[in-house]
Amino acid sequence: NKEKALIKVGILAQEYCRQDLMGNIVASLCDLDLVAPEDMVACVQANMGVQGADNCVDDSVHLGALCASVCHHTTQFSRRLKQCGALGTSVLTVLVVIRSLKIMQQCFAAFSHHSVSTSGSAMLGRELGFDDNFDTDSE
Repeated sequence: NKEKALIKVGILAQEYCRQDLMGNIVASLCDLDLVAPEDMVACVQANMGVQGADNCVDDSVHLGALCASVCHHTTQFSRRLKQCGALGTSVLTVLVVIRSLKIMQQCFAAFSHHSVSTSGSAMLGRELGFDDNFDTDSE
């Protein structure tokens, strides 16, 4: 079923990128005796267009396969999330809250340390990174 879908995506990509049309243009331009420089340039440009169409088809098919994979895994993740239900959501929320409290505690400790050692404006400048007083900056 997935293989048929990818084949259909490939066919749609060929139509979208006009791969067949570009092939026909190359066939009509490059099958002639290429004597004139203008004809040679037109043939080369048409061949470059075919390569662009091939790249477009490849990118479109890869995008289709990627989207199919993401949709498949998203459905599995949603199913597992529903199985965990309120308990899983509660545990995740508790972990996030605990980690946030620890981060705020570290910020408060650093701010308190700087407030004792310097004046208010210097402390604010140091916390915002404007005045770090590193000796290595001058080297």
